[in-house]
Amino acid sequence: MTQLHSSAYQRPSQLAGTGPVGVVGSGNSALQIAADLAATGRPVWVAFDEGTPAMPNNTAMWALLLSTHMLQASRKSPVGRLMRSQPEPVVSADLKRLRRLPNVRFMGRALGATPEGALQGKTATTPALEAVIWATGFRPDYNWLQVPGALSPAGKPQQERGLSPVPGLAFLGLPWLHSRRSALMGGVGPMLSLW
Repeated sequence: MTQLHSSAYQRPSQLAGTGPVGVVGSGNSALQIAADLAATGRPVWVAFDEGTPAMPNNTAMWALLLSTHMLQASRKSPVGRLMRSQPEPVVSADLKRLRRLPNVRFMGRALGATPEGALQGKTATTPALEAVIWATGFRPDYNWLQVPGALSPAGKPQQERGLSPVPGLAFLGLPWLHSRRSALMGGVGPMLSLW
């Protein structure tokens, strides 16, 4: 069975055969890769956590988030702490579109695998799969940053609103430097104005 992380996936032709494939993940990459594979006509099983929130990605939603200051809520505020405790939402239109495809089956969160090459999900078990794409995300690794005082003992950047306690060192573009907006293109300007 072929297994790829989403970072190595480029196109459906990477996966030989026409039999069933699994996509494991509850983010936008998983949904987009599953749709790409389903467009070839082959059966696609999606191990997606049904508790993942979905929201529109349109001008009205962005206007609402900005006008209510949800994106500007500090990571230490009650709203910020609540947002940080929730999974990142997926684009609702992508999820709806994928659910309508006749050759796509959702199986809930992945719980395990069988020796025969099937995935066990919360609501279904796949047949033996020809391939699995693991769209399980990434974790930051700052081991390359060999600057005393820049990282916590857990290996995370030590910072306040992006500024490190190390003179001349700042972090930019990371989620929740101060707010959710810190990692978005539209949040760079407000971050820079604080420095």
